[in-house]
Amino acid sequence: MKEAGLQLKSDILAIERRPLYEQVAENLRKYIIQQNLQPGDKLPSEDELAEMFGVGRSSVREAVKSLSVLGVVEIRRREGTVVKNVDPIQFIDNMAYGLYFSPDGLRELHQLRLILELGLVQYIGGNEKLRARTVASLEKRLQEMEAAISSTEQDFVAEDVRFHETLFRCVDSEVTQRFVSVVGDFFVQSERVYGLKYYADKQRRILDEHREITSALAQGDLAGATKALTKHFAWFNEELKEDTLGA
Repeated sequence: MKEAGLQLKSDILAIERRPLYEQVAENLRKYIIQQNLQPGDKLPSEDELAEMFGVGRSSVREAVKSLSVLGVVEIRRREGTVVKNVDPIQFIDNMAYGLYFSPDGLRELHQLRLILELGLVQYIGGNEKLRARTVASLEKRLQEMEAAISSTEQDFVAEDVRFHETLFRCVDSEVTQRFVSVVGDFFVQSERVYGLKYYADKQRRILDEHREITSALAQGDLAGATKALTKHFAWFNEELKEDTLGA
């Protein structure tokens, strides 16, 4: 245990602008992984952790509390702190909650979504049956988006979200489905939180770019689908910057 602690000491993050307890929490997570600790395994005492990381007990205490809130560890009376079985759904929910208070939250989530969707295009395109099924669903979403243009802005936003959700729905994963739900909720609220507007001309452009993505995927043109998706996100990022920052 001591040797492992000394080894970790050399890996401790340099002092940054972040609070010290956050740096300790990050190193504590590394320690759990490096030591291959399992749910129910007990962590070293507060004093031992303070010596291990070369910080005060108060920083260790705050770090442990923060990890407890995230569900990484559990503080048990008379037993000490033990590793907890992390619920990935809870992690995603906490991430989404944090993004609501981040000035760049929408943009960061948008970038993450692009990375994931680009991967999904390749995944879907590699399976003929899955590609056909996904394209059929996307084409249905396009019809709904077309109808929503003459409806309300909120209806169009909801259909825009559903279009992108369709790509995620092809993956049979509870974690992925929860992420989709978080993204959807976040973007539906974007108009209120960030002042993002979907005017008629923007709605038409979004619909046209969604058609480009769908058409390329339908033809099995993965390079074309990737290019269309990247262009779509790049344009949206510029619009986001203009609406939220007045650039």
